[in-house]
Amino acid sequence: GHRSGTGGGSVPEGLGPSPRGSLKSGGGGGSVSQVALLPLAQPLKAEVRELGPPGMLENEKVIRSGWLLKKGRLRHSWRRRWFVVQLERASYYTDSSCSPKSCKGSITLRRSKCRMVLRGNATQTLVFGLITPERDFDLKAGSMDEVAKWMEAFERAIVGNDDTPLTVRKGRPSARAVRTGPGKYEPMVKFLTHPDRRRLRAMMARTIAKKDEKMFAARMVHAYELNGSAQEYLVELIQDSVARCKRANTLFRGNGVEEKALTNFCNIVGIDYLRRSLKPLLFSVMNSDRDYEIDPNKVSADGSLEANVVNLLSVSEMFVAKITVSKFTNVPYPIRCVCRELAAATSVKFAEGLYAVIGGLFFLRFICPALTSPKESGVWDGDITPRGKRALLLITKTLMNLSNGVRFGKKEQYMVPMNNFIDQNEEQIRKFFDRLILPPEEQDENLREEEETVKEAEQLRKASFLADEEALLGLRQTIIDQLPKMRELAAEMYGEEASGEAAIMDELERVVKAI
Repeated sequence: GHRSGTGGGSVPEGLGPSPRGSLKSGGGGGSVSQVALLPLAQPLKAEVRELGPPGMLENEKVIRSGWLLKKGRLRHSWRRRWFVVQLERASYYTDSSCSPKSCKGSITLRRSKCRMVLRGNATQTLVFGLITPERDFDLKAGSMDEVAKWMEAFERAIVGNDDTPLTVRKGRPSARAVRTGPGKYEPMVKFLTHPDRRRLRAMMARTIAKKDEKMFAARMVHAYELNGSAQEYLVELIQDSVARCKRANTLFRGNGVEEKALTNFCNIVGIDYLRRSLKPLLFSVMNSDRDYEIDPNKVSADGSLEANVVNLLSVSEMFVAKITVSKFTNVPYPIRCVCRELAAATSVKFAEGLYAVIGGLFFLRFICPALTSPKESGVWDGDITPRGKRALLLITKTLMNLSNGVRFGKKEQYMVPMNNFIDQNEEQIRKFFDRLILPPEEQDENLREEEETVKEAEQLRKASFLADEEALLGLRQTIIDQLPKMRELAAEMYGEEASGEAAIMDELERVVKAI
């Protein structure tokens, strides 16, 4: 049945029963606190399937199909329609049979002439728009996660890309996935990454100029990746950081070599995950006609602070849904292992701050850099407007405080309206972290099987890792440049024991100069 809504026309209370399942429209609350907790438990069932010759679909691959609510052009009433999105075309039907008789219309998705936008207001938070030369379409999904998935599907159809996320195939790496080793740089890589060279690596990190830390961290991670032991290097950095840290909420909040190496490693092993998870959401933000600015001093003259708060709440909910509702094993295996090591290393020293510690690694060093620098992280290749950049910054601030379990206060007074969102989603984030660090011996059979799948994905990634001669050449030059400073530091730090460190440095110098 239909009930009168506040957004114009009549709005369905739910999408009703169907052969494919049902969906509540949700998100219809009026106040900010109500909107902050959007429904996540009833996702729209959308199938990807091959359809036969009948009707308009022919034999083309379906990018996405499922139920949406579509706003009428004349009467503005919301009608339940089965949408099928294909390359350069979308069709909608009264039922899922997709027969010619049930077809209500077809939309031509022309490249450069069609675009997707987020729409909605305080009472209609799940609405997105498809703008075409002929007309604008208002569509509504059942959750913010579904909004992002549908917008991504339409975008693929518009740009002519029907690629779906790659699945991991069990078995040995492909014959084409041939690892390219370090070649002539192998003696340097072996020497530098040897487990007994921990002091040497620490001294090198301490002598690097601030402006060169990012590049040095990336080159060190690259050397360890070639040696197949990058994860061990990260564990080493974690242990050193935990030993020096005095408070849980300051761990990984610095900007030194350790933090830069963590960010670089997470991006290398997690780039596919970031693109799969965040790119549809970035697309939603970049193509939104909403305003997300909630600083009263920066809200435009014709803007509404209250409406902007609702916009930021709804899009933040979209990000949380995408990160936490999907299977936790989608998180790359190395990052999960590093999170487990971090939990073990801090279980005694920071027992009460476990979630802040895990959040500092997962969000601060993995998710948030991809939001604040999406082009540099390799997640986004399009233009970034000042408005879009500002929106991503506000979303990042919200996610960071949520992961830390910290409410906004006097320092950023304008962000206080997001505290309800933090309160309402804190438990969900903690459950996600609990699943993330759950050791294999405590997992059930299904989770263990899924973990084997992501382990195989990591094996495939390692098998196809390529050496970067420029990075190795740069690391060689860095060693040569830093050795005098390292010798001075060793004498200062170790006194009489410095002779042993000096001998190691002499051997390192011989190795790198022989290349």
